[in-house]
Amino acid sequence: MLPLSLALVALFWSQGICDLLKKNQVCVDAIFEAFGDLNFEGVGYGEYYVSICNNSLKVNSIYATAKTYCKPEDIEPGFAMLAEYCTDYAEVELLPMSDFTENLTDSYISSMRVIDYEEVAEFDNITTTVLLSRAYYRASWRTVTTWDFETWSHHTFGFALYGFWGGILLLAMINQFINVVFHKRQSRVSTDPEHNAPLQDSSSSKSLAPIHTVNHWIRANIIVPAPFGSHHQRLYYWCAVPTRLEAIIVLSYWAINIIFSCLHYRAFIGNLYWNNISPQVWRYVADRTGILSYANLPLLWMFSGRNNIFIWATGWSFSTFNIFHRHIARIATLQAIVHSIAYTEMYLIGGYYKEEYDELWFIMGVVATVLMSFLLVFSSVWLRKRYYEAFLLIHIVFSIVVLVGLFYHTDIYDGEYDPYLWPPVAIWAFDRFLRIVRLVFCNLNLRFSGKKLQHTNTIASYSKETDAVRLEIIPGSAFLKPNPGQHYFLYQPLSWKGYENHPFTLGAWTSASENDASTPTHTTSSKKMESDIIVSTAAVSSGSGSASSHSDHSPTSAPSDISLIFWVRPFNGWTRRMRNACLNAPNGIVTRSNILIEGPYGERAPVHNYETVILIAGGTGIAAAVPYIQDHIRRSSPRQKDGQLTFSTRTRRIELVWTCRQAGLIKNIANRELAPVLARDDVHAAFFCTRDSGAMTTTASSEAASEISPVEDKEFSMAAARDCDIKIEHGRPDVRGTILQTARSITAEGAKAGKIAILVCGPAGMADEARAAVHTAMKEGCRSVEYIEEAFGW
Repeated sequence: MLPLSLALVALFWSQGICDLLKKNQVCVDAIFEAFGDLNFEGVGYGEYYVSICNNSLKVNSIYATAKTYCKPEDIEPGFAMLAEYCTDYAEVELLPMSDFTENLTDSYISSMRVIDYEEVAEFDNITTTVLLSRAYYRASWRTVTTWDFETWSHHTFGFALYGFWGGILLLAMINQFINVVFHKRQSRVSTDPEHNAPLQDSSSSKSLAPIHTVNHWIRANIIVPAPFGSHHQRLYYWCAVPTRLEAIIVLSYWAINIIFSCLHYRAFIGNLYWNNISPQVWRYVADRTGILSYANLPLLWMFSGRNNIFIWATGWSFSTFNIFHRHIARIATLQAIVHSIAYTEMYLIGGYYKEEYDELWFIMGVVATVLMSFLLVFSSVWLRKRYYEAFLLIHIVFSIVVLVGLFYHTDIYDGEYDPYLWPPVAIWAFDRFLRIVRLVFCNLNLRFSGKKLQHTNTIASYSKETDAVRLEIIPGSAFLKPNPGQHYFLYQPLSWKGYENHPFTLGAWTSASENDASTPTHTTSSKKMESDIIVSTAAVSSGSGSASSHSDHSPTSAPSDISLIFWVRPFNGWTRRMRNACLNAPNGIVTRSNILIEGPYGERAPVHNYETVILIAGGTGIAAAVPYIQDHIRRSSPRQKDGQLTFSTRTRRIELVWTCRQAGLIKNIANRELAPVLARDDVHAAFFCTRDSGAMTTTASSEAASEISPVEDKEFSMAAARDCDIKIEHGRPDVRGTILQTARSITAEGAKAGKIAILVCGPAGMADEARAAVHTAMKEGCRSVEYIEEAFGW
């Protein structure tokens, strides 16, 4: 909305200036431009504005020529503009027309010498008043109007870029508003305790059938599928691949920038600034691409920040905005390179390249272009994945230098281009300010009753069997409300790389004040528990005992009753240092008070409005699935309303498919966070291990209760004490078959089966397989399927 508003205002403003002001000023403008390079004897010889404003011979000649060729109504506004130039640029007053009344009569003007453009080179010191020939005036008029048109076009095309993104964001916000209203209406349902009552399906409404048909076609052909084949999360020759919708937007923006960089160059022989065609074209191309590059900078910064109101307003993920950010950066950099090449060629043609190269503004432009080019190289996906901390540091430092360099580069234009540069500064400062606000909100809490400032505490543990660092963070804030779909950025400010911050998905949370989550609301018979061999709890292996037995290391005073749980796979950098700290600890557990969290970020997907939910996770991607399962337990607890039992979820069945390299991680989480749900009749889980050979079946006993940390005792003790089997299959799950079988079954049952949501968080191949399967189901006519992908965009 904001970019669209700015674009409309800018377009009307620029159109108004061109049509209303320049139209009655262009005649005088053309005349004084023609006289500007002529040297008259007397005051201001060789000085452009001083001679135009105070040299009596030149001023008299300008007045006489204006009276000859300009309309009477153009005289006053034209010379008002010239008087303003004299005041602004020469700090002198324009000699008034009244001083030359005797020399502006028709008889005097007719006696003045008329000079043509070809004669200009012969006059080095004009000693009398002269009159421009009509051909000379027309050439000057065409030169001025062409320059004004090109200048107007440069900025108008630049503002049109904001119109493009304003339109895209506006459509996305409208779509998000419709989705929110739709899901809000379905968020609460009335049914019996067994969820057997039929649920109303809005898609059955005949009046809305055409809308649903169009919506299904758009989702099946534009929103869900990959742009080609099945590549999206997987790299294609080390290139990130957007979704089809994202690709359409990105390619459209590339096309618009290319077209805008090539349109409307009015070069002609006889131009007073550059007589030949070549330097004119080089100058116009240089200015156009430079201004478009500047215009892209606010967009570049807007799509880069994580505290972005448009992420919330559109419902798009940060990964989507990151894709836009990267492509805008590439476009702006290529435009800067073309801008530099074009100006270099023009200066070489004019023979004054070396002279300009010594100027600070020129040098800073070169620095900015070179650093922008290096930013593209250092932002390659290969470097981002392997050396993220180095990439981030280079990115920030180079970006700051580029902005400073651009301020110096266009400083010679007296701030004309600063409106393009200050928005990135404001966006960056605002984003950093909100990060600080979030840090304070999450980590500090002043309790006035005890006059004590409480802060965040963290318990970190690592198990070789799970190959994952488990972080239990007790936030300092008493107002933090964890929800599914959230992720937080973790800081360790007192370390030697305290500037680093890393995003992690909230894997689970516990709350001492919400104990009802541990009690299943769906009755489960013993026969069910014995027969369903793929859902159950598992005892934590001896190697992971340290990851759960840390009663002696709990904080002495918890700032809040909430504990946030993260599972971190150690690779390089900060995660590896955290793993090593746990390994070096005497009992494998590290208690810290110097880890801060910033958040929450992310949006909760409305999976509770779907009758069937399939959660597909790979490795630590289980962190995206567990919070939705926890949320389902809470929502499936019945509440009394108007004499009826109501539930805040429509979900009747949850299918969890989790594959992991380490069986130890499966056992650990199944015994802890998943323990309350594995015995429920509305949650079914299938576990797969890709590293260990052979299927495994383990039994959880009441001894597992002793492995649960004190923070979790109240919530998990009942579930952990159950005896049931868990079967971990060897190999990979048939993700495509699972999705298609469920989707076809629901399609066959019709409206009574309700809708299905498929949420995926895991390796790139798994996510792409799931997306392709959903696309296939939609092409087969399944209209009730929704695809949700949880992924952090590199």
